[in-house]
Amino acid sequence: MCDNCKKNNIECNYTLDDEMLQKIVNMTIKEMTDRAYRDIGKKTVNGFYALVGVITVGIYIFLKQKGYIQ
Repeated sequence: MCDNCKKNNIECNYTLDDEMLQKIVNMTIKEMTDRAYRDIGKKTVNGFYALVGVITVGIYIFLKQKGYIQ
């Protein structure tokens, strides 16, 4: 009997064996890990795009000052 049923004095046969519990834990950990990697990947790509943008603007300003771009 599960704890929730014991508290409410309800008869049930809901039990989790160790194998089911292990599968649930593994699925939860996998999902959390996947989300963390996705978030890290997004931050990395956005940071790379920002860096490319700053370098591009810097090169443009440099070439403009040297007279290569009018």
